[in-house]
Amino acid sequence: NAYIAVHTNASDLVLERRWPAENFIRVIGRILGKYDLDVVLIGSGADRPVVEEISRRLASPQAADLAGKLSITQLAALFENSKLVISNDGGPLHLAVAMEVPTISFFGPETPVIYGPRGESHAVFFKNIECSPCINVHDRKSVRCYWAKPRCMEAITVEEVFAMIEKKLSAAG
Repeated sequence: NAYIAVHTNASDLVLERRWPAENFIRVIGRILGKYDLDVVLIGSGADRPVVEEISRRLASPQAADLAGKLSITQLAALFENSKLVISNDGGPLHLAVAMEVPTISFFGPETPVIYGPRGESHAVFFKNIECSPCINVHDRKSVRCYWAKPRCMEAITVEEVFAMIEKKLSAAG
């Protein structure tokens, strides 16, 4: 069956780069409800608790949890056949871009101007609020977020992301 890959985490170095797990659950639920697609959840071994919780809450046979189970070579093979990769800013996003797989990505604490994917097949969500970007590359990529939850990531809505998913999937055929 056709599938998309979803990376719900970001490096433990900067947890603020994560789009909220609740939003991933909602958008994946909408994908599964509308499309005859499987969703493969990916991440590192350290990401397993978050991905397991998302998988449990989705409770769908169409959602496979492969977090911590793939080598980089296996991840590349997974991406090779993926219709789309949805990802926070992180290594898997950049691998998908290098492999020319269409992506949807989320930026906030980090700037997509320097680190974001380029080209028509990539959609980048970045709200550019007054405190973004806040990662300081001169201080081990530290973040000093003023808010209890990073507003730059919270501001990206499920509705706008799902609309972009629909656009990307219709373009993919």
